[in-house]
Amino acid sequence: IGQHVIPLTQGGLHTIVLPRILKSEAILEFDASSYYPSILRKIGRHPEALLKTWISILNEMTDKRLAAKKCGNGTEADVYKIIINSVYGKLAEKHSINFDPNLQLSVVINGQLFLLTLMEAFNRSGFEVIVANTDGLYINAGKRIDEAINIAKKWSAETGFELDNKYSTIYVATSVNDYALFSPKSGWFHKKGKFGPGKRTAPTIITDAVLEQICGNTEIPGYIGASKNILEFLYSTSVKGDGVEVNQNGAQLQKTNRWYRSVNGHQMERVKFGPDGISSKTKIPDSANAVVVNSLRHFDIPEDIDMDFYIDESQILLSQLSDEAGNSQAKLPKLISDAITSQGEGFVVVPKGWRGNEKAGVPRTFEPETIDYWRNM
Repeated sequence: IGQHVIPLTQGGLHTIVLPRILKSEAILEFDASSYYPSILRKIGRHPEALLKTWISILNEMTDKRLAAKKCGNGTEADVYKIIINSVYGKLAEKHSINFDPNLQLSVVINGQLFLLTLMEAFNRSGFEVIVANTDGLYINAGKRIDEAINIAKKWSAETGFELDNKYSTIYVATSVNDYALFSPKSGWFHKKGKFGPGKRTAPTIITDAVLEQICGNTEIPGYIGASKNILEFLYSTSVKGDGVEVNQNGAQLQKTNRWYRSVNGHQMERVKFGPDGISSKTKIPDSANAVVVNSLRHFDIPEDIDMDFYIDESQILLSQLSDEAGNSQAKLPKLISDAITSQGEGFVVVPKGWRGNEKAGVPRTFEPETIDYWRNM
């Protein structure tokens, strides 16, 4: 659809996103409220091991969530969101009383097909669909905001799904789950993945400096140089397993560490011990010239921090985002591309598995009828 090549899978629909910066008068997000629970309501079927009351309970919780969201009660809406989303997840959990893989697959397939129709509607009207992911999409609306909203309203009327929308003017992404949105009123109001504040293992200063330069606030060197908080510069990682240590310059460290890049630090290593002693050593990523700071008494910037390194890393990220040459056509992942090539040469591509342990939710992987099915796909 448009520039997107979309693999349909057993998970939610998502387009392939290459690094890019998009600036527009209007970038609109359209997100379906309680998408999977709403699809369950449309299907109107309960898990095979449970009673019809299950549907009534799901409907009640979904209605309460939507009502709380409309009233601005975000906390209550989020509570119901967690509950009803977990109910959907339990459909694929074989130890749950809600287990029903056929119902779960029905939800996923219908979810992808409904979202594809929305993508097609925008594409037919000349809008660029920037990205689509599970239950919503972003489009470049430019000056055609009203027209875009009318297309979304028509889709909602035809399908029965409620669409929320957000407005922004800058979209920055390195992948479908790593992105940030900017609006003149709210700044960088929506940051996810490597741009977000969640469970970070890399310094926030790098992505934040890039975003500030992109929106025209502060150049990268000035933003990094003005920081007063060492927490913005820290990397972190954990190693797991028996017989595994983290060493640095001959000293053993704890298994979970955080550090900054210094002008006179040392490399950190993951050391694996076997029955006869050390069996392997591997460098921990991004830990060259590291100074470990697992305990902090203050947040001041240390004198030996390598500011040039952080500036260079930020400039590299900005260059990757800005280099859109060849990015106008999304490319399939290598495994999918190779599978299509193999099919063209007469091979039969089936979900990965082996006898007695079939994967991808497909039983009888190696039976003749299964092979015939996939050969004719």
